[in-house]
This record gives sequence, structure tokens and C-alpha cells, in this order.
Amino acid sequence: MMNNQDFHKVLSSMSNKRVLKVNAGGSTGSIFSLDIGDELIKEERGGQTFYQGECLLMIYCSWRLFDIHGKKPVTGCHENSDLNGSMTLGLKSLLDDTVEKVLLTSFYDISVVFKSGKILSVFCDLTPYVDEETNWFFGLQGKYYSINNNLQLVED
Repeated sequence: MMNNQDFHKVLSSMSNKRVLKVNAGGSTGSIFSLDIGDELIKEERGGQTFYQGECLLMIYCSWRLFDIHGKKPVTGCHENSDLNGSMTLGLKSLLDDTVEKVLLTSFYDISVVFKSGKILSVFCDLTPYVDEETNWFFGLQGKYYSINNNLQLVED
């Protein structure tokens, strides 16, 4: 099993990479994902090509997006998640922003710091006593990592 320091190195592969796509809003509620890095072909179907970023960050647990320059929250997981709601629009503001660095705690909470001054803080608050098994998920070039509801790193 990978230790915390080695996992931090894996997560740091997001550094200096651009947010290509923000998938948020609508029926997903507060769950969202970011495609980060170079655009890779995911699949070709029916004459269409579908792309994804080289890194995928998907959040199921509690989170907050903060603007350090404005010294105020941009949005959080309990806001309106309609397609034009404050949560969705706040997350969409990350589109084309660049990851500066990723911070990781010993309990697998993360902070993704963006060059714009925004910080995405993710709090692993899903425990074994809830139905959801995954706090957050990270994919990198065919390898997948998740933090489960026992606050354990799972490699797939």
C-alpha cells in the first residue's frame, strides 16, 4: 500500500496543469469532477470523439472553494446546484485555471491551490456509517485512487 508521502507525489502531478473541464450541477448535487492536464481521447463512438484530461479529480464529500484575493468563499457543497446555480457557476470559474499545488493531510483532506488565488478545500467527512463509500477519487493515466469512508487509500 502506498504511503501518504508517495500519494502526495501522485496528486502533485496536477501541478502546473490547466483545468480542461468542470462537470457539475443538475442532478449530481454537490458531487463534481475536474478534468485536469493534457486532453486525451477517452473514446470514439458514433462518429464523435470524447476527451478527458490526463488527471481526473472527483469529489463526493464536503468541500469549499475560497478566493484568497477577495478573502471570501466562492461557493460550497451546500449551495444551489442547478445548472445556473451559485455552486455550479462558482465551480465553473475554475475552467482554464491552472493548479499551482496540492496539499494533503494525514487524514486525506486535500487543498488544491490554483494560480488565480482560488483554493478548493476537500474534507473527508464520509464515514462507515453512511451509504456512500468514497470521499473522493483521483485518476491518472489509467491508475485510480480513492479515499474510502474508513479514510483509507484504495488503489485500483
